[in-house]
Amino acid sequence: MTTAQPTVVAREKDLAGLKKRHRITVAGVDYWLTDDPEPDGTGMATAPISRSRLVDGNAEKFAQPAPGTEEKWQG
Repeated sequence: MTTAQPTVVAREKDLAGLKKRHRITVAGVDYWLTDDPEPDGTGMATAPISRSRLVDGNAEKFAQPAPGTEEKWQG
């Protein structure tokens, strides 16, 4: 069985300098990179992301806001 890993796809230059455990915000929601961005050779790069913060290799979960609210994820 395989599971889908949420990923961000962006221009390589926009992800430059980001590393595993760095936080990004997409549409007002915080995500943490679970690995370093990988360039694809075309000027684009992908990076796996998670809504949990990684601490020493362990995921530290935060309370999830209620659907449809403006409350942001803690981080």
